Amino acid sequence: MRVFSFTQESTRYCNYSKDKFNNEVTFIEPEYLKDLNHKFSIDSFKEYLQQSEKEYFELLNSGWKPEQAREILPNALKTEVIMTGFLDDWLRFLQLRTDSSAHPMMREFYPPFKRN
Repeated sequence: MRVFSFTQESTRYCNYSKDKFNNEVTFIEPEYLKDLNHKFSIDSFKEYLQQSEKEYFELLNSGWKPEQAREILPNALKTEVIMTGFLDDWLRFLQLRTDSSAHPMMREFYPPFKRN
């Protein structure tokens, strides 16, 4: 029996330089970033994300396919996942995901990075 069904946005087929994605790459700000006391670390992290977006678009503009250019995108890339399942399955999933022993990032649902 299948518990959940998943549909996920694939960087292989998504071309973030298109209007469908507002011609931008969206990143997720990790929850722990706000806990860092070093402004340099936060600024460096955000600069890296901006640079990876720039390089991604340059690769696309030079003829690379999205499935090739995606290789430089970081783990902080936002991707949409649609999950369907029965109510009992969802309750168990949320119980596991919100448990204090779960990884801190798994206990969070992240909003996308806000652009300056």
